[in-house]
Amino acid sequence: MKNEPLVSIIMGVYNTKTEYLRIAMDSILDQSYSNIEFIIVDDASDDWCSKFLMDYRHERKIKYEDNRIRLIRNTQNKGLTVTLNIALQEAKGDYVARMDADDICFKNRIKRQVLYMNSHEEIDVLACVSFLYSGKDIVPLREEFARKSQFTGVYREFAQERIRIRLSFSNIEFAHPTVMFRKKFLEDNGIKYAEDIKIAQDYNMWVRCIEHGKLYCQQEVLFISRIYGNRISNIQQQEQRNFADVTKIRCMTRLLPDSTERQKELYTHMRDVEIYGNVEENINLIRLLVSANDRNQIYDPDTYKQELFFWWLRKSLYKINRPQGKKILMDQYMFTNIIKIILPQSWRYIKDIFYKHRMKRKWLIEMKGFEF
Repeated sequence: MKNEPLVSIIMGVYNTKTEYLRIAMDSILDQSYSNIEFIIVDDASDDWCSKFLMDYRHERKIKYEDNRIRLIRNTQNKGLTVTLNIALQEAKGDYVARMDADDICFKNRIKRQVLYMNSHEEIDVLACVSFLYSGKDIVPLREEFARKSQFTGVYREFAQERIRIRLSFSNIEFAHPTVMFRKKFLEDNGIKYAEDIKIAQDYNMWVRCIEHGKLYCQQEVLFISRIYGNRISNIQQQEQRNFADVTKIRCMTRLLPDSTERQKELYTHMRDVEIYGNVEENINLIRLLVSANDRNQIYDPDTYKQELFFWWLRKSLYKINRPQGKKILMDQYMFTNIIKIILPQSWRYIKDIFYKHRMKRKWLIEMKGFEF
């Protein structure tokens, strides 16, 4: 590729298992795309992890004369959000790509994403589809591809306004470590990671990015996300939810700046499968949201209603929500609006399901010959 733009790949490390860390770093430095800088910020790891990073850096330089690694060490543990901002500030590339310390990139990940960004100048933030892998080594991966079809990513019709609306209610499967940003887009809009958001910082980032630009998920599997049992505790899960709720409330108050604490509480549970609170207060909140959006047009009014009422239709039909769901469907306001959107939204939902199954079959065939 002629005149390759520089890509800054940023990664935070804190006490990651060295066997995982080596595979992750190898997968970056062995990319088919050559014009990269790899910025690794060690967030004050214990000595064994910090020593590995230093040894690995020297090892790559000696073996490959590779001077692309830039290793920064925090003097004290600052958390992932601050660590990523330090890496962003250091990034010199036209594009900034994320990486996690225990995941794996396909050999052509950066090349394929750069090609896409170069040919789609309207896209500011690009993710890709990721294969979910629970093993410790990369050797059994081919067998796992043959047996399983566990993927994550937005592999459906990626309509910007629909994604923007869905993000206002909850996070979407926009895998953080697969993302590539345009550096100029971040700089022009003053966007960086919100340092008051310690966990679920990616969700907060997507909400702010999509208000200023366009997101997309490349319909290719270019990444392997490592998952393992009990990755986070119940306490951490609750903490993650609390920080995600901060972002949800930020979205809500764009429509309802004078909302009460109870309304905020209901809103943060809007996308839960189980109905939270009583029927009357939920319907009242839905009325207020729709009315405020019709008036202020923060989101396209028709699309907003389609997304909102179709979710509540599905939610009301879940077995866990009877008989509350029945009361919601019998309410005249809810029933009238659901009838208006049920056919187009049901058709869109069915198309998404078929698309997912078709793409999974396609990817499983393609990945038989994958390379690291």
